[in-house]
Amino acid sequence: MNYEKTIFIVILTGIVLIGNGILAARNWPYWFPPRQDLNLIFKYGVGAKNELNTFKNTYTKDMVVDLPITINLTLSDQEIETIYTKMKAVNFFNFPQELPTPRDPNALITIVTPCDDFYLKVISDSGNKEYFWDNCGEKLYQNFSELDELSNLIQDIIQSRTEFQELPEPRGGYT
Repeated sequence: MNYEKTIFIVILTGIVLIGNGILAARNWPYWFPPRQDLNLIFKYGVGAKNELNTFKNTYTKDMVVDLPITINLTLSDQEIETIYTKMKAVNFFNFPQELPTPRDPNALITIVTPCDDFYLKVISDSGNKEYFWDNCGEKLYQNFSELDELSNLIQDIIQSRTEFQELPEPRGGYT
C-alpha cells in the first residue's frame, strides 16, 4: 500500500515539475494561458516598400532614391500581444476573405496622391489572412476603418522602436 502511494506521489510530482518547467521556459504564468502564436508581414507606404516581417524579425525602410535598408527588428511579446488584441477588437479574423468593393457609380471619388499601399499577411492560431488595400481614393470597404486602425497601430509600434529611430531619413520623396 505504501509502495503504491509513493509511486503515485513521485509520478504526480514529476508531472507538476515538468509542467512548471515547460511553463517557466515559455515565461507563462500557470494561471494565464499562452498568447496566440502570431506572425505577420506588414508592408506600407508608396508602393508598400516599407516592410515589417516577424517571420524573419526584420524591418525594411524605403529610402526613396537610395537602396532600401533592412535591419533586424524583433517585436517584444508585449508588442505582439498588443497587435493581436487589436486584431481581436476589430474582429480581424472574421473579415471576409476578399474585401468587397461596392462603389456608387454616382459618387464623387476623392483621389489622394501620392497614396499609400498596404499589404498585411497574418498567420496565427486564430487563422490566416492576407489583404492588399490603399488609401488612393474614397474608402468604401466595409472593414476599411478597422484596417486603418490596425495598420496605424503597427506603424506606431514600428516607429516607437529605437532601431527604427536610428535609421537615416530618405533623400527625396514621392510626388
